Amino acid sequence: MPAPLRPEDIYHFRWIDHVRLSPDGERVAYQLGWADAESRSNRNRIVVRRVLDPEPVEATAGARRDHSPEWSPDEAELIDLEEQDIESRRRAIQERLKTWTSQAMNHAVTTPTTT
Repeated sequence: MPAPLRPEDIYHFRWIDHVRLSPDGERVAYQLGWADAESRSNRNRIVVRRVLDPEPVEATAGARRDHSPEWSPDEAELIDLEEQDIESRRRAIQERLKTWTSQAMNHAVTTPTTT
């Protein structure tokens, strides 16, 4: 029978949250979380990988409090929310989405269709 879990075992766990597939379906971004023994707090980073590749490409670094990745509609950017100043970042994201939506609508209207 395996040994029972001990409180310090939490530092060996990793968890995945907020998984987002890119609009083209070729990449996935997700939040990787862990408990940091040194700082005695939870840490997060955003990881991006091509769907069929075994090795991830880390997209964020620094204070390790990045979370909630979202792809821009044109896949040019990966947006992540940091704990600090989250409300202003949400407002900025909403403004970007309005701009992208407007651009997409204008493009759809001015792009000729072929039949």
